[in-house]
Amino acid sequence: MAATARSPASSSDTTNQYASDPAVHPFLADNFDPADYLNSTLPSLATSSGARGTVATRSVQLPELSTQLQSLLAQLNAHTTRLSNTLNQLTDEIIRSGSRLAYEVEVLRGDTAGLTDSFNSGLRKDIEVFTSRAEGGSNGSTNGTTGDEAKAKDGSGNGTVEPEYLVRLKTLKAVRARLDAVIKVFGDAMAWPLAPSELAGVTSSIISVSAPDSDGEARDREEKGKEYVEKMRLEISELLGAGNDAAGLEAALVRIEELKQLAEVWKGTAEEKARMRIIENLSKPVEERQKALERSGKPTTLPTRGADMRYGPGVSDARTVNEGGYGFFKLMQRSLTKMATQAPYNGGRHYNTIVIGAGMSGLACASRLLQHPSHQKPNGLLALEARDRIGGRIDAVHVNGCRLDTGANWIHGTGTKETPNPLVEILPHKRMRPLDGAVAFNAPRLDGDVRESHEREDGWVEIDGAAKPQSFQTGEDKSGSGESRVIPAASTSVLMGSVWGMLGSLHDEAAASTEHEAKRTTVLNAVKRNEVFNSAFAELPPELHPSLSGLPQFIENMEAAPLAAQSAEHDRGRAGVSLAEYAIDDFDGDQVFLQDGYQSLIEEVAKVLREQDLVKTGAEVKRIRWDRAPVVVETGESTFTADRVVCSLPLGVLQHHTDRYREAKTLPLFEPLLPQGKQDALDSLGYGTLDKVFLVYDHAWWNVEPFLSRYQEGVVKRSTGEHQDKDARPDSFMGFTSELPGISVHPENGTSSGPRLLSCLNLEALTDFPVFSTFVSCSNATHIESLSDHEAGAIVHRALTSWLGIEPPQPAAVHVTCWASDPFSRGSYSHMITGLSDHEHREEFQRPVRGSHGGELRFAGEHTSRNHFATVHGALLSGWREADGILAELGDGAGSI
Repeated sequence: MAATARSPASSSDTTNQYASDPAVHPFLADNFDPADYLNSTLPSLATSSGARGTVATRSVQLPELSTQLQSLLAQLNAHTTRLSNTLNQLTDEIIRSGSRLAYEVEVLRGDTAGLTDSFNSGLRKDIEVFTSRAEGGSNGSTNGTTGDEAKAKDGSGNGTVEPEYLVRLKTLKAVRARLDAVIKVFGDAMAWPLAPSELAGVTSSIISVSAPDSDGEARDREEKGKEYVEKMRLEISELLGAGNDAAGLEAALVRIEELKQLAEVWKGTAEEKARMRIIENLSKPVEERQKALERSGKPTTLPTRGADMRYGPGVSDARTVNEGGYGFFKLMQRSLTKMATQAPYNGGRHYNTIVIGAGMSGLACASRLLQHPSHQKPNGLLALEARDRIGGRIDAVHVNGCRLDTGANWIHGTGTKETPNPLVEILPHKRMRPLDGAVAFNAPRLDGDVRESHEREDGWVEIDGAAKPQSFQTGEDKSGSGESRVIPAASTSVLMGSVWGMLGSLHDEAAASTEHEAKRTTVLNAVKRNEVFNSAFAELPPELHPSLSGLPQFIENMEAAPLAAQSAEHDRGRAGVSLAEYAIDDFDGDQVFLQDGYQSLIEEVAKVLREQDLVKTGAEVKRIRWDRAPVVVETGESTFTADRVVCSLPLGVLQHHTDRYREAKTLPLFEPLLPQGKQDALDSLGYGTLDKVFLVYDHAWWNVEPFLSRYQEGVVKRSTGEHQDKDARPDSFMGFTSELPGISVHPENGTSSGPRLLSCLNLEALTDFPVFSTFVSCSNATHIESLSDHEAGAIVHRALTSWLGIEPPQPAAVHVTCWASDPFSRGSYSHMITGLSDHEHREEFQRPVRGSHGGELRFAGEHTSRNHFATVHGALLSGWREADGILAELGDGAGSI
């Protein structure tokens, strides 16, 4: 039952950014009562086992009430985790900002004292000049008489006394010029980064105004500091020139004096001493040139110490600079961007657009941009890829001469004639077809009573382990050693029909639900009450019920999303995948297997980009400074700038950087942090793993005896549900293993632990390679990744042995994908978490982020698609979407997606 939302008692609560979430409303009321909340949220308990509540009374049995309670608690715990993460983040920011503010205050306090001295010693003379002039012209006036009054009393009209307002205006003009000079010096000083290594050897008794740096910050400052010193060295060298002329020497001396004045901003600190040491080294070639000129008898000019070098050589008095002065905001913007942009521009590393990530979305974006003139010019476009290859989560390896597509393999909906899937239009010459032939093997019988799932004290939903599958991997099952566990074709047809019917009805239920209902409904609960699924128990004999009960695990493999907390890879996914996963408008048509793989498509999309050397691999992005113009992108080796940046990094990578920043206090990927809307989206969307265990054989042993007859009578055509011809080769083998934890769903809404469903593709039937490809997902995927390839392959091998009743040949090689532990993917694709994920979170990534100084940051990737997430075509369309948005801004005439 959905909770009744209560309005907050206090109007001030509405200012809270989370008050708009209906799930939070009840907890904002001043009169909140936990018992009232549970009573209003959950249905009532039926008083007898035989009684069934009506829709009006909404009474349910204890098992269903317990299930709904655990789902509610899991959702509330997920909200608590999300809000706690936000609170921790804000706390960290406050602490970091407070530390920075503390030493900045000390610096400003010293600056204030210095400015006071400057005003008292310097401006007083200017003020006295103007005030004495006014006083001198009004000697005949009494004290307190203004200049206007004195002139009026004189009566001659020839008095030399200026009006007081003019005196004040001139005074303010002089003060403004001095303030502009102060601002300019401060801005230039702040643009001079100091490498931490320059502080080595500085006396420890001298204080430092720099806050402690993390390792990343230290490396960043070291690089910037060394770049700036090298820049100053080149500048001095250019000023001196190749000849022995006095003009070059004078210009270099002026610049040295300017640098000394900048160093005095840090007067009395270790930074001042370190900077003066740098200046001394820079002065050596200048001094040598001066001595050479003196020996040659040529005149030299040395500026007087204390002269104001800020407005040109030889000028001792402050003068008004270019019209309008320097301007405070203009100078502050310059101080923020000068060091970040100058080196990249000088190095030719500025681009119109930089795309981060060369997976499908990034390549689609870059290739579409390249079709238009604005990005065909030199330095118009660059794609940065951290890996040493392109393709992202699309990849293939070759083992024993067999191509193994380790990443994406499917086209999810070929579309219709009116609305075709763009991948089908791009790939007309590629082989693709839906899976047809299938064979299934029975799960072991469960010992003991079915037990309900319950919630532990730490909030995790745990399925009772009392119901244990018998050990059939060692031949101790009651079916008899050497017997095949193949399910007859007629029963397999019922099983497969229940799966496809259940999935179809989940889409229908999601479409009929409101967004709020779909968000708060777990797929597991929807399955437990699904009529198509439950009716299949009546059609099958009891010995096949364990297999039917385990089939909902198929959803975890399809969505790379957990049905229950025990399958979750991350804390944020403990509530399980929600019904909103199916509340989408994706392409119609068959789900087809791309027999030739996606690798060739990636090569085609990237062909022109690579020919023009517009993709830089091995360039892992460490930092994106987006709140400036241009945007600064820092890799481990280089710094690039761009008018705009498109970030196509996987959701898992973005979440990893966010979590690492919060927990390990490392530098964030984005600087400044992303706006709250996008941070909420990162915290709310799910991201899971689907791995493959490839068993590579010397030959397809399953096509010959004694193995063929062990399963042949159970092969059915998926399209018709009929028994296939005896010579037909099944596309997939499906069975169970007790070596990996699974979930079983039973009639009357019961849930228990059970064996894990294994789906194995027969690649020999699909690609002509003698390979079995077995899917493992969610927490089982991360467990498999922790094993060796041999250990992972042995689990599948023992499962095949138990299914067939005899041991098949050992594989010649085993290859296991590891998408969860891959630092550049951190998983496979995104999903919707119960109680957390909204489709609005995906749409949030479609809104560009624009910095206050003109920078632009965009996002692409499957996780940014409202209706096509977790698909290759979703990634493709997202890349096109962002490219079209950029071209529309530039007026480059691209069509929209």
